[in-house]
Amino acid sequence: MNLVINGAEAIPAGTPGVLTVTTESRRPTLAEIQRTVIPLANPSEDYVVLSVRDTVSGMDAATVAASSIVSSLRNSQAGDWG
Repeated sequence: MNLVINGAEAIPAGTPGVLTVTTESRRPTLAEIQRTVIPLANPSEDYVVLSVRDTVSGMDAATVAASSIVSSLRNSQAGDWG
């Protein structure tokens, strides 16, 4: 719930935007397994996938650089982490 509230609050006032949350149960792809920061216990089993998307422009470069979450992902895993 906090993720949704933070996402909604990040949309600038007066900016039209939609925040969409979806869930699904599926096996991770090889690319997802390779990008996983915390190793999966059993990659051959189904996992719940939580996706959050919005329709606004996103973070500018300065915000991305200052983000502790993005920074920790970048420091914990090399390659495509997006």
